[in-house]
Amino acid sequence: MKEQHKVAKQAMKQRCKEAKQQCKAEIQAAKQALKQTKQEIKLSKKAAKHQQRSAAADERTAEMDFTPSAAEETEKKPAEVQLGDMGFTNTELNAQLLAENNGNLEAVILALLAMKA
Repeated sequence: MKEQHKVAKQAMKQRCKEAKQQCKAEIQAAKQALKQTKQEIKLSKKAAKHQQRSAAADERTAEMDFTPSAAEETEKKPAEVQLGDMGFTNTELNAQLLAENNGNLEAVILALLAMKA
């Protein structure tokens, strides 16, 4: 009987030792998975920040579009009207010269007078 008790006690110690080892291995695997997840989150945040910067740069580039804005067009229309009132009725030429001279009415008038002379 004592012998059976001794064998059972050793078997119990062996199972406890194995359970402890298994538990340590599971904890180690969980730590590794947590570390990997944290690294993935860090990389995704970094990628999102980079994407936001790229989007902001794209917006700035779009804002720098060189097509005339509504404000610029309202500025050009009165100049074109003034040119028409002065007798320069070729609206296409007037618009082209205004664009070339950045809306400078005086430079456009000088150019038109030089063409007529």
